Amino acid sequence: MEARMIHAFGFCRFNNYAYDNSGHKEAYILSLLNELKRRNVFRVGAAYTVVSWLIIQVAETIFPLFGYDDALARTVVIVMAIGFVPTLIFAWVFELTPEGLKKEKDIDRTLSNTVHTGKKLDRMIMVVLALALGYFAVDKFVLDPARDQSKVETARAEGRTEALAKSVSDKSIAVLSFVDMSSDKDQEYMSDGIAEELLNLLAKIPELRVISRTSAFSYKGKSISLAQIAKELNVAYILEGSIRKSGDQIRITTQLIQTSSDTHLWSETYDRALENIFAIQDEIAAVVVDELKIKLLGTPPVVEKTDPEAFALVLQAAHLYRQQTPEAMEQAIVLFKEAIAIDPDYPRAWTGLANVYQRQVTIGGLSIQKSKELALNAIDQALKINPEFVPAHKLLGWTAMAYDNDLATAARHYQRALELDPTNTSYIPYFLSGLGRN
Repeated sequence: MEARMIHAFGFCRFNNYAYDNSGHKEAYILSLLNELKRRNVFRVGAAYTVVSWLIIQVAETIFPLFGYDDALARTVVIVMAIGFVPTLIFAWVFELTPEGLKKEKDIDRTLSNTVHTGKKLDRMIMVVLALALGYFAVDKFVLDPARDQSKVETARAEGRTEALAKSVSDKSIAVLSFVDMSSDKDQEYMSDGIAEELLNLLAKIPELRVISRTSAFSYKGKSISLAQIAKELNVAYILEGSIRKSGDQIRITTQLIQTSSDTHLWSETYDRALENIFAIQDEIAAVVVDELKIKLLGTPPVVEKTDPEAFALVLQAAHLYRQQTPEAMEQAIVLFKEAIAIDPDYPRAWTGLANVYQRQVTIGGLSIQKSKELALNAIDQALKINPEFVPAHKLLGWTAMAYDNDLATAARHYQRALELDPTNTSYIPYFLSGLGRN
């Protein structure tokens, strides 16, 4: 009877709420919204959204520090999105009571704890929002600038790498330190010196990118494959070799390697008298130029020639100089003077001597005034022999800068050095540059 009456008036019940089929759906929607509010579904949704956002932001910041890519961060976003609807359903079906979680239908409305739970959720949302605001501030003003700087540095590094990669073709080479194969292993100065002579000779070619001595010689004595060296130095070719000296006879073995295929393009062994050392260097440089198919501007560079004994003494003095001890400096001075006695017109012996005098201010106890006097005298002798001797002009620049703090004069001398040798961009003169270029 009652069912028929309800049907007659057009009412039905759903979950203890009635709505009128003939136009009272608004009352049902309002009742549903009130029930969602009473059960804290909206608050749970808001709390879930705020917590999810904070978790995602932290994940995007932390994951890259441990080497994870964006895929893991995307997974977190997907998981949080998938969990949103089940969380709302859970909030509708269950209620948190002092005794634990219980189904909504099993709780007496008069004993419901939703108001107290709602206040807790409000406080939690406020705390999470405060944390989110704090994180946003830290990210915006602390982390974000650091990330931007990192991106800039990365972009610069990638740009340099790309530029270098483009330059690696048939026009880049590293000359490695030659190996001392002498029986007594006492010709290291000769093996290093010959390799450096070749490096500096090839560096005179504008079209050829030659790796600096410091970088190329850093692999000396290390068990590293040529392929790895080529990759680290970013070169297409490597020139390596060995020296064996016995009396006035010298054997130089060299080989030119194409790094992309790890093949020998050319190798040769020279058994000559020491007096022919300069001809050997010129011949090696000419072969390398020919193998690399470089179109030279003007005449091919040739090594500076002197008496072979004076040349050997200068190389030995250079080797002592690198030890950077007072005793080695004194021995280097003796050897340079012996080379000058053999060939007074050898400008590299004079500039080498000037370098030692300048260095003795900090190593050897020479006074600044005495160091400057001796160094300038040696430089003056080198320029009398060759007014266009580049290392002498560079040393004048360094002297003006270090002794007199005269930057204008120093710049003028450095500019002159660059005009005479545009391929040499080592602005700060040091001993080896004075030995290796003419």
